[in-house]
Amino acid sequence: AAPRSTLVTFEDLAKRFLMYCDNYCGVPEKEEVIHISLTLLCEHLRKGLYLRDNPMEMLTDLERLRMTTSEIKRKREQAHKDGQHNLTNESGAPKVILKILSSCHGLILEDALTLGEQLLCARNYEGQKIFFQMIDKGGRDGSFFTSTRNTIRESLGALQLYRKFSREVRSNISSKMVKDVQKNMAKVMPLLKFLSLLCEGHYEQTQNIMRHQPRNTITINILAEVVDLLF
Repeated sequence: AAPRSTLVTFEDLAKRFLMYCDNYCGVPEKEEVIHISLTLLCEHLRKGLYLRDNPMEMLTDLERLRMTTSEIKRKREQAHKDGQHNLTNESGAPKVILKILSSCHGLILEDALTLGEQLLCARNYEGQKIFFQMIDKGGRDGSFFTSTRNTIRESLGALQLYRKFSREVRSNISSKMVKDVQKNMAKVMPLLKFLSLLCEGHYEQTQNIMRHQPRNTITINILAEVVDLLF
């Protein structure tokens, strides 16, 4: 029998990381490993290290000398797009991200939003399409929309209380109240950024499903929730 190859590509690692996250999402004892896995994937995309033929290849000093600044920039941009394509199409990242957003809290929720932002930035229409398909065929209980609404409303409650006190007793606003508002807004802003990227470029299918989910038992108007928060 031919010897088994020992080369482990980025695609292999990504699939293993995401499979682990999928299997152990919601298990408290596994949160640290999930956090590390998602962080590594995010950092890999940020640095644009992914190359189609050799995932761990880096530009050598000689290669840099032979290339113009614009050529290096294009190579990096293409590397990032390849990484987005791999994680979105081959490794199943959207499914894992939506599962975490539907059922988890805390640090790994932030990690999932960061990874989602990395997958959708730079107008990744292919990524938008796959996320929409995942959301559209999700469970009829609408757990993603319920969780999203609850996160927005938590921040809205803290913000409304702050606004009320700022109008009525401006000088008596405690530092704790200010910190609570800042904490809640820091939690909701990455979610709003992710929702914005899902709809960017007038992606009407996602825009519509954020207002109304005809397949679900209960429909939730996420757009109205965001408007209440911001205004």
